[in-house]
Amino acid sequence: MSKRSFVVVVLSVVSACSADDKFGPNVYLDTATLSPSTGPLFGHTELTVELPDDVDGNAVVDVFLGSEMALRGRSLSTDTHQLTFINQGSPATGPADLTLVLADGTERTFPGVYTFEPAADPVFQRMVAFGASLTQGVQGGVPSARGLRMSPGAQLAHQTGGFLPLPLLVPDLFPAIEAHHIGPAPDCEVPGVAGFVGEAAIEVMGTLTGDDGVDFSLGRQDPDLPAWHVAVGGSKVVDLVDGPEASNFAAQFLARLVYAPRVALGDDLPDSQLDLVDAADPSLVLCTDIAGNDVILPLTEPGPIDLSTLTPAEVVAEETAWVVERLSHTGAEVFLATLPRPSLLPLAHDKRRRLVADGADPDEVDAVFADVDALAAQNNAVLVTEAGRYDNVHIVDLAAVTEAVDTDGVVVGDETLGPGKLGGLISTDGVHFSDTGYAMTANAFIDTINTTLGTTVAPIDLAEVAAHDPYHPDALRAAGLDPDTCQ
Repeated sequence: MSKRSFVVVVLSVVSACSADDKFGPNVYLDTATLSPSTGPLFGHTELTVELPDDVDGNAVVDVFLGSEMALRGRSLSTDTHQLTFINQGSPATGPADLTLVLADGTERTFPGVYTFEPAADPVFQRMVAFGASLTQGVQGGVPSARGLRMSPGAQLAHQTGGFLPLPLLVPDLFPAIEAHHIGPAPDCEVPGVAGFVGEAAIEVMGTLTGDDGVDFSLGRQDPDLPAWHVAVGGSKVVDLVDGPEASNFAAQFLARLVYAPRVALGDDLPDSQLDLVDAADPSLVLCTDIAGNDVILPLTEPGPIDLSTLTPAEVVAEETAWVVERLSHTGAEVFLATLPRPSLLPLAHDKRRRLVADGADPDEVDAVFADVDALAAQNNAVLVTEAGRYDNVHIVDLAAVTEAVDTDGVVVGDETLGPGKLGGLISTDGVHFSDTGYAMTANAFIDTINTTLGTTVAPIDLAEVAAHDPYHPDALRAAGLDPDTCQ
């Protein structure tokens, strides 16, 4: 059954239901109650269905709400007449039908029992996110369902009620860097991100291996969900245009999990991220890290920083110009973030300490980091210039936001968090944001969107996010790691 055609089919069945309908027998019952009965286009709302006597909740194998399959992200109730699930949202507002697919192949449909509410503003109706790991929501060195839900785009969609379908991975697919992986104080050494992710990928390959080889659909909660949040960790700016290079195994691997789970590892990817942005016909597009990996990746590798592995500035400039031009043609409002200063990262501080400890001259190390920072600043300047050519492309100055936070921290509730090592805004990998850091990033987008478009979206409550953030200093202490003892 095609998700895209599902609503149309259901409506036609309502007016003329026949025994030879290709979807099998449909029995329309009006005694089911869905609670709550309304919610945002974004979805990801826990819903409970009180079922009529002749429907056994334990026999339900699939749940559809409107045009998208519902996410049964939490276990079904043991009560045979009650079903709990989490929906994935809808691109269309208004009444939606609930359809339950039973183990015997029959369906039970409850017309119009749920209503999808409009987004806070029409600009949020159809949202798309693309880019690399900071857009994807990577934490602890790896992508995860939890991290994607806390990504800047997902938090913005949650705050505005806009539709942004999330390609959620199955729970615990990748083992993340956790508190117990961090070395003893005072260095509190973090495992090498590149090596850790490489080992994780090997483990995941085994998990995804089926009868016919590696099956990436096994890594997705819903492999048929349309790809609108298409950011792939490890992507460089050229990858956004052409797709990941064949030699970039990690990006090839992750791209299939994110937006091409039916494509075998040996086959060519049919689309790039920009192709998918175009196909979504978005009203709003966002990216946090267009050229992040063009300057950051050398910092994640062991040993001295090899400046020759940085993408040349002229290549970044050419590809950035093309990316921005293509985005302008979508007709969407496009918001692109500048890259924070690379040497600000805890990963960079740790790398400097290790290089000096291994005998490198401190001044020479600082000079190398200065070159990396200068290239990032140059790339940001190109992005700002290219965005200025188009009325619908706007800059979110995340670089300025992080500089201010580095100086003053950010007040969250009754405490001040910072971007330093285990300071509450960066996850355990020393590169990617914590839940609170991603919320701070989303607020930077909200502030720019409000200022640019005249919308009135409320900022995300950082204290509320921090209260459940596994990378908050208090959460790390509870896990046996005291950030105050680390340098």
